[in-house]
Amino acid sequence: MRALRPQRFLWVLLFAALFPLALYSLLGTALQDTKYSYFYRRNITALQRAEVLREQQADAYLSALKYVRTTHNETAKVLNAPHHHHPDPPDLCFVVLSGVARPQRYVVQTVAFLLARVMGDVMPEMDREVREKMGGAAAVSTSLKSAKPPLVAMGTTPPRLPRVRTWIHNSVGTNDHLGIIPSLVDIYAATPRISLEADSSRGWYEKAIWDYAEALDVAMTEKCGLTVLLEDDGIVASGVVRHVFEGMRPLMSTDADKKDECGWVFVKLFYTEFWTGWQSSVADIATLAICGVAAGLGVVKIANRCYARTITTPRRKSSLFAPHRDDSPYLPAPTTSTTPPRRRRPPSLPLTPPTLLSLLLFAYTTALVILTLHAIGRQNVTALWNRRPGLTRTTALASTVAHVYPTNPTTTSCAARNTRDLIIYLNQKATYFADHGAEETPVVPVDILVDTYVSDNRKTKWELRPHLVQHVGVHSSTRHKNQGNFDIVKISSTYADGTTFI
Repeated sequence: MRALRPQRFLWVLLFAALFPLALYSLLGTALQDTKYSYFYRRNITALQRAEVLREQQADAYLSALKYVRTTHNETAKVLNAPHHHHPDPPDLCFVVLSGVARPQRYVVQTVAFLLARVMGDVMPEMDREVREKMGGAAAVSTSLKSAKPPLVAMGTTPPRLPRVRTWIHNSVGTNDHLGIIPSLVDIYAATPRISLEADSSRGWYEKAIWDYAEALDVAMTEKCGLTVLLEDDGIVASGVVRHVFEGMRPLMSTDADKKDECGWVFVKLFYTEFWTGWQSSVADIATLAICGVAAGLGVVKIANRCYARTITTPRRKSSLFAPHRDDSPYLPAPTTSTTPPRRRRPPSLPLTPPTLLSLLLFAYTTALVILTLHAIGRQNVTALWNRRPGLTRTTALASTVAHVYPTNPTTTSCAARNTRDLIIYLNQKATYFADHGAEETPVVPVDILVDTYVSDNRKTKWELRPHLVQHVGVHSSTRHKNQGNFDIVKISSTYADGTTFI
């Protein structure tokens, strides 16, 4: 190999300078719509339009449902309300937790999307009638839904449709923020608790604990087989009833492992990777360093091998009679003469000695890999192997946007005992925080308390992917911010459904 001349060395330097720029330009184009990456750019205008469209869809669906129910079919009220004296307990209950009258009308959007999804699964004919009443883009064909196999409740003989109930657990003190929802869905008035005006932050956390425990207790009283507790700023996906029943089957089956059957507390229908990015922790720093060093060593190893081959390559003279293949059976054996390997002179300046060159290449590759991984985002890197669909155990934080709990104490399933114990635990904690002021002990949010209960009692928590609920709030109580998928909002990256069209 000829010595690398100064002109070629300058080309190498130019490539080393331009390659990162080209790489980051490519990543910027590919990842500009990818959450949690450095290159993510939110389109505020599009988010605001989606918000307006979602509100219009919600109002239209609720108005059409009210018209259809009052004029044609009273069974919609049976579907969407708990009946304390009904002889048959519901198989699945959806409870929307409404704790504050937000100006963004989150609860209207949540309830409208929920009713549309439930009706589409359990009462598709009525759902079609409602959509025809809405007209326009909302009149979506339900042929795909009708092509699916009939929805059947678990463990029923003979097979039947699941009994589904929906209600609002309202702790606001008034129904004014609910609009026409009370005419469609039963409203459970929560027990009055601490006023938010007394201490907005602490009072809110205490009240949320009381509400969560009370909502679970009401579901236990209703003897709901499974209960989905849904915060009032979450949008559910299409086919939510079907997916919950099918996804929960491994835990509810009589063939389930006894430890799994009795040991689980809740199943997450939502989780955000917002909290799982690169942090200034020993583990993350070590991970980035190991990845960078491994890549650097690998590139240096490959470069050294290539360099060694170029300076020891033998020369071979091919025979005139075997121009294509030396081992051809139809041609005379080639006459070749091999000259000894000719060792080339080491490159002259301005190239530095090979050892220093290897160190520079190692440092360059290591830094480039670390910066690239950091820019892509830890959430997107780990997503390559950490998003297996289906029901799986999870170590993720509770994040109580949407949970499924076993809430029928009369069944043979022993998991409902965990729900009863959790209710007692939350009530005890809420009482303790109310009796002790902020000076004595800080209040703990309800989702962290649920996590603490699981870990202290060595129970398990599960997650159903793809997620069936998407969070649509930014800061739910901040008036001047439009809701949407902003950088700071907690949203799921595995939610496969849309949040714009109902």
